Parts: sequence; C-alpha cells; structure tokens
Amino acid sequence: MQFDRLQFADALKHFRKKYKYSQDSLAELLSSSHRVFSSLNQATLSQWERRKIEPTLLRRLGIAHFFQQPYHYDAQELKSVKKALQHPVNFQNLSTVYEYEITHTSHVS
Repeated sequence: MQFDRLQFADALKHFRKKYKYSQDSLAELLSSSHRVFSSLNQATLSQWERRKIEPTLLRRLGIAHFFQQPYHYDAQELKSVKKALQHPVNFQNLSTVYEYEITHTSHVS
C-alpha cells in the first residue's frame, strides 16, 4: 500500500487501522500536530477515506509523513511542484513545508 493521489483513501485507511487509530483519534492527533490540519475532524477524515472529498496535496504529503511513508506524485502533481519550484521562495520560516525530495517519476494510467 502506498500513498499517492489515486490510492490515498485506501492507504489512509490501511495505515490508520495498522496503527490502531480510530478516525476520531487520528483527526485529533493530526490537528494538534501541524497547523495545516488545524480544522481537521473525524467527519472530514471519513470523507477522505470514502473518496467523497480529496485533501490538498499538502495534507496528503503531511499524512504520508505522519505515517513515515513516501508519497508518490502523479504527473499533474509533479507539474504543479515543478512550476512552484521555478519561483524561489524563502521557506525557512514556514511551518507548512515538509521535507520531501522527488527521487524518481513514473506515469500512472
């Protein structure tokens, strides 16, 4: 099971259950761990797992990071990341940045 855009809901549910978190306890842990999750609650987490809504890329990265798993970018996400990297920004003081490195790409059909 891997974290990527297409399998995110399944990976989230898999790792949540693997580490024996209820939706409520995971939402509470995440909401207190990082400001990008400050408004997260059980209902939203449930909607992510049921594919009713898709979390932002930043939130998907944060959850993969929380479970200490790599995140696999799709072509559209890579395009967004590459575009963002063309605009240098000083991220030193931003607490919403996760240290992820793109090591390879693959196409998902």
